[in-house]
Amino acid sequence: MLRNVIDAILRLMHPVMPFITETLFERFESLPMREIEGFAFEVTPNTSTLCQSGWPTPNDELRDEVAEEAYERVRSLVTAIREVRATNQVKPKRLITLHVNGPLADDIMRWSPLVETLAGVDTVTADDPEGQSASFTFEGDEYRLSNLADALDAGAERERLEKELATIEKSIGGIKGRLSNPGYVDKAPAHLVQQTRDQLAQLEKDQAATKAALDKIG
Repeated sequence: MLRNVIDAILRLMHPVMPFITETLFERFESLPMREIEGFAFEVTPNTSTLCQSGWPTPNDELRDEVAEEAYERVRSLVTAIREVRATNQVKPKRLITLHVNGPLADDIMRWSPLVETLAGVDTVTADDPEGQSASFTFEGDEYRLSNLADALDAGAERERLEKELATIEKSIGGIKGRLSNPGYVDKAPAHLVQQTRDQLAQLEKDQAATKAALDKIG
């Protein structure tokens, strides 16, 4: 298994690290490598060089769309939390509290401890925060983070939310322009048009949640 993993890494890294990967590939070539069902390591006939070898190619049957969707949601959630940490200059080693309830709380329990580790979260709770806290928007709903610092900078939090709102509104304008174009709505595949409409609906939820968070700051 390790031999197969190294072979795949060398093939993927070769375009950006050609010399070291080619050298390592020559050394590893003498080691036997088992075939993996559903996964191909193509090699051009009569050559043993990495630059002429094919990409590692998985069969479509190996794709797990449920896992891909879950990963994307985890990535988006961690990114949102990290943005709040960066804006408020939270030290990397400081563990914060995530206040969340509803279906997302259940999802985080399933993803645990991935979210906690990547986002620097110590506690996930459904309780409302006591004292100062910062908000962020995820999938159209507002959630809060506390224990970011001994004293939260309300001005920095307001500035972060205003920038976030401006980005959301810019995206909304672009999507509305696309949907108002008859050439797109009439000619694009129906599933792509619906996907665009769903994206607009999600952005409008994010817009409302961000405005609500700004209103709380005052």
